[in-house]
Amino acid sequence: MAAHRAAARQIIDQLRDLAAELELERVVVSARSLADAVSDGYRIMVLGAFNTGKSTLVNALLAETVPSRPASWPDGPLVAAPTPATSVLTSVHYAAQPSVVARGHDGSERSWPFERFRSESTPDGDADTQQLLSGIREFEVGYPALLCRAGVTLYDCPGLDDLPMRNAITQEAMRRCHAVLLVIRNDMLISLRERDAVRELSELGVPTLLVVNLYHRRHEEQFLERVWKTGMVDAQDGPPATAHRNLADHNVHLVDVREAWLSRSGRSGGSHVGVTELAALESRLGDVLDHGECAHRAALLGRVMTLADDLAHSIVERRHALRADASERRAHHDRAAVELAALRERSRRIDYIVNRTHDEAERLLIASFAETVTSIRADLPGHLRSLRLPSETVALLVFQQTRLLEEAAAEVSDFVGRRIRHWGEEIAPPVLRPLLDHMGELIEGELDLLSGRIQDAGLGDLRLEMRNLSGLTALGSTRAVALSTSVTLAVLSVAPVLFWPTVLVAGVGLTLVRASAADRIKAKVLLQADEQLAELSREMEGVIREQLADVFAQSGASVAAVLDEAMGQLARMAVVDRADRDAVLATLDAAGERLADLVRRLEALRRGAPGVGSSGGLTAGEGSPDA
Repeated sequence: MAAHRAAARQIIDQLRDLAAELELERVVVSARSLADAVSDGYRIMVLGAFNTGKSTLVNALLAETVPSRPASWPDGPLVAAPTPATSVLTSVHYAAQPSVVARGHDGSERSWPFERFRSESTPDGDADTQQLLSGIREFEVGYPALLCRAGVTLYDCPGLDDLPMRNAITQEAMRRCHAVLLVIRNDMLISLRERDAVRELSELGVPTLLVVNLYHRRHEEQFLERVWKTGMVDAQDGPPATAHRNLADHNVHLVDVREAWLSRSGRSGGSHVGVTELAALESRLGDVLDHGECAHRAALLGRVMTLADDLAHSIVERRHALRADASERRAHHDRAAVELAALRERSRRIDYIVNRTHDEAERLLIASFAETVTSIRADLPGHLRSLRLPSETVALLVFQQTRLLEEAAAEVSDFVGRRIRHWGEEIAPPVLRPLLDHMGELIEGELDLLSGRIQDAGLGDLRLEMRNLSGLTALGSTRAVALSTSVTLAVLSVAPVLFWPTVLVAGVGLTLVRASAADRIKAKVLLQADEQLAELSREMEGVIREQLADVFAQSGASVAAVLDEAMGQLARMAVVDRADRDAVLATLDAAGERLADLVRRLEALRRGAPGVGSSGGLTAGEGSPDA
């Protein structure tokens, strides 16, 4: 049976791993629960009220140990005393050396020395000890008993009438056991709680043997009738007593537990009565476990097959859901692509608005600058003639005429610069502002329309990007001033053409009288300035066009860039979605193949697992599933 259990456990573990890979937590939890139900041996619980001899029975069953056990070790792993000795659920499994692990209610684990366990685990300790024990859920004791080495784990529990929390822990462990030994005393009537326990175990399908602990060796007829009535009729709804009744045939065994323990421990003084009774109990327990193992195996494999079916159903459901989602996403991408193409076409309306505004701004700004230059040309002669330059107060020799020429040129340059700056600060912005405000309003309306259609198409992230463009298109007064300033600076960078060297050379060699020389120098400067202003007006048309082209290109290109990027992103998303879907489908297909292989192995296990031998007896060498 050990090979059968190992094979079942391996299948369960692989089902659990497969479910974990697919992130099917519900199936993982079910697989773990099933794995807990598959052990390497038998689990037997010794159950009963306080002080019925449960711990003594466990010690008797485990008294036979490995030959190397030191003589200083106690005769059994548990404390047995006339008063209640077990305060916490205790399991005993095989270990080469005695060991104890205390498991807390919080999942913690702590090792205890074996001697401390025997001295501090009983209910009669001081307040500090009882406080410590209240935080322990279960003791796990390792002990070199031959029975445990053969694969048997024994559970010793506190009394059935313990605290509700302790009772719940006992009941949870009881459901995981293969058999239960319910211990009662022959000098006490079976309690209502013990009768309920028998019925509960029967409903759970857990095989139960009633062990009547013989105090004072009472076998009289009256006692046997009372045992039959309380153990069979009252507790198990068994048949009424007859002259040919046999308690053992109905899993009721009379055992002097203390005598059996002393005999197994070699301290009985040669009496083997208790050992004989204990051996009969062990033989019957072995038969019950062998019979129950077959039913347990069938039920277990049935649960494993249900788990596999659940996993297969989950894989199919996920595959269908994935394909449905892929179809929906593909349709969404197609609809979004069509909508984006329509939006891209609609965005040309913004290009039209920008281009129209650009052309009008260019026309008005060039005209405005031309008017300003005309005004400068008209006002400059009167301004220069009205000035008395510093060098006009002295006789004009040749070098003084040159100085007068420089003074006149500087005054002209300052006058022209002030008028151009005035144009850039006071005249150009009011020309541009209404145009740019109107363009911003039109583009904002287009963005609102585009954003609404994007939202309707389910492209929310793109809608946010479109809204962010409002900062680029709401040009208004701030952009008008900035644009006028950039044009003004460009004009001023060209202004030095007013002062060509020919203007200065024209004055070289002049030997006129002071008055007529000053007038002629001013006239010469004015003539040269007028020619350069006319040239400046023509050159600034190109500067204005260049400055406006740079600014307006931002507005039209930004919207188109966002939409183009969105269309590219949508195409990339479609490719990624297909790749992800194909990868998940491939994973599901591989999982389906692995699951099919596990189901084939499970079906073979159900058909070909060997039966359990019927040569009964729960002994250290042959009563366990490892034998």
